[in-house]
Amino acid sequence: MSKYNETVPTDVGLQLASRAANGQAKFTITRAASTADDLSKLTDKELQSLTAIPNEVQAGVITNIKDDPTNPNGAIGTELLFTNEKIEAGYNINAVGIYAKEDGQDNEILYAVTLAQQAEYMPDFADQVILQFKLTVYVIVGRTENVTVSINITEAATKEYVDEQIAKIDINDKLSEQDLRDIFLGGKAAPLMGYQIQNQHLRNLYLGGKAVGRN
Repeated sequence: MSKYNETVPTDVGLQLASRAANGQAKFTITRAASTADDLSKLTDKELQSLTAIPNEVQAGVITNIKDDPTNPNGAIGTELLFTNEKIEAGYNINAVGIYAKEDGQDNEILYAVTLAQQAEYMPDFADQVILQFKLTVYVIVGRTENVTVSINITEAATKEYVDEQIAKIDINDKLSEQDLRDIFLGGKAAPLMGYQIQNQHLRNLYLGGKAVGRN
């Protein structure tokens, strides 16, 4: 069974979290990436100085966010999903990196890294059998109200995630709960055109380019 260490913020990630904690910055957790490289021999200083995941193998989909019960105001849990659907050669997921982008900046940064104690093996897709690996990574963000998480609903919406978001949305009776389930789960309703989740609330829900919900 795979097991991963606590997340280590990079130097630039820690600087960004510090500025966010002081209300001097806002940023978005944008994506996750994995590597087969064994980074366990790196010192803490070397790990924190990384600016990119070396030899990135694949991107992970961010499917949900969770509160950190030990630090609800200063940390966020990101639920990640990796699949073998486009993997041509199997590999061990030895490390996962979390990337972020500060508001007003053009470039992403490597925000944090987690290393495997016992790595998950991701097989190739030669047998046309899909394997999923889910991992929740908790990262220090300074102040959660200054952080947005970019969630890919279109690729990985779970029933639990949909139910959680429906419970949070104030839609002023414009849509029924079944309408929203149709939207998220690909039913007969109009396609979901865009979304943004901030502070663990669904801020904007677009149907055919027309925003509904919060006024």
